Amino acid sequence: MKKYILNIWCIALLCFTFSCKKGYLDEKPSKALTVPTTAADMQALLDNSDVMNIAPGLPQLATDDFLLSDAAYASLIFSDERNAYIWKKEVFSSQTNAEWKNGWQQIFYANIVLDAIKLRPDAEAPSLKSILGSALFFRAIGYYHLLQMFTRPYVPASANSDKGLPIREGADVNFNPPRATLAETYQFMCADLEKAEKLLPEKSDYKSRPNKVAALALLARISLIMQDYNKAFEYADRSIKIYGTLINYNSLNSAAARPFPAVLPKGNDEVLFYAGQISYSFMSFMVSSVNVNPLLYSSYLTNDLRKVVFYNASGKNFKGNYNNSGKLFGGIANDEVYLIRSEAQIRLGRINEGLSDLNALLVNRYRTGFYIPYTQANVSDALKLVLDERRKELPFRGQRMPDLRRINQEERFKVTLTRSINNVVYELPPGDMRYVYPIPQEEVLRSGLEQN
Repeated sequence: MKKYILNIWCIALLCFTFSCKKGYLDEKPSKALTVPTTAADMQALLDNSDVMNIAPGLPQLATDDFLLSDAAYASLIFSDERNAYIWKKEVFSSQTNAEWKNGWQQIFYANIVLDAIKLRPDAEAPSLKSILGSALFFRAIGYYHLLQMFTRPYVPASANSDKGLPIREGADVNFNPPRATLAETYQFMCADLEKAEKLLPEKSDYKSRPNKVAALALLARISLIMQDYNKAFEYADRSIKIYGTLINYNSLNSAAARPFPAVLPKGNDEVLFYAGQISYSFMSFMVSSVNVNPLLYSSYLTNDLRKVVFYNASGKNFKGNYNNSGKLFGGIANDEVYLIRSEAQIRLGRINEGLSDLNALLVNRYRTGFYIPYTQANVSDALKLVLDERRKELPFRGQRMPDLRRINQEERFKVTLTRSINNVVYELPPGDMRYVYPIPQEEVLRSGLEQN
């Protein structure tokens, strides 16, 4: 343990010392100073869960999962939280942002490991296989998080011209590439994951480490965002066939303050990969001042156990954190993968198969004996049904904002978000440019990156 902490501390200190001096993409030490030499050092760097297993938290404030009272809004500690909640155009109160920095830090750490492997004469040794796959996975998920905040939503017709992110294939940050197109950035991310899933083991010793199933599930999620439903189905199908375990909510104590087992190190059988959302002050108010959107709460039927597992008895507060405690869950779990496979099949015209996937999930969410399976005979709009169930299954998981960016492209599913603070009504219409966060000004000024 001491050696593990020392490895992390030494490498992280080098990275942190230089990254604080300039924009995160700007000049840093030569990679000769930071390249780990042993497999143990590489694994230790990737095991730094305080960097590698972090997902964005600020976009959660901008969703319609919950509403804040005037008093709760005023009590938010950070001005960025208040700005995000009312969709203020200039959301960042300073020139930096934690989500931007952390995403690039994940990419940087992954590239350090990838560069280190390239320098080894035994780069293709079996002992390095999973480390290589893990580094590729972490680089990809770093890009995924950044893309959902700092670029436009993926629209196939414009992805070849919309601005993406700089593509960084190595840790030499003195090389500053311009922003690639959105299509190029997504292609780079997917290529990393396709390589990773071939290298990673099917299961990991710890849920903070990537595995083959998680890589396939992330590819399925990204393919859904890219509106490539054939690939979304293929990846989700492969993922489920390797490991498709779901929790039967009848086995949980719905009266408990924390109904789900802890994910780390190897708990919660439904979770494929652990990540926690960046902490903000609103998360500490979950059990007191953060009121679940009444429209969301009222959408659950009486015998739907999610109504009592996810929320307290008053229906006002969320308690269904898949992480059990601490940071809100921002990782990957099998319930999402079933929903992806269901939606993909329905969009491809395979209605019965899509409803079968939805039934497989929901029978584990209703009180035993009370679930009536969906069929084409009793469902008039299967696509709306699966999107509604996705809404109810994944609250507070970091998926609502990517979902809104995606479904707002379809006329019949468009959602205008509204909220009122101090008698002032705020709105976020579908397709509004405030769905794209500005690149932190520090980065624009010091590395010359083109602003959104």
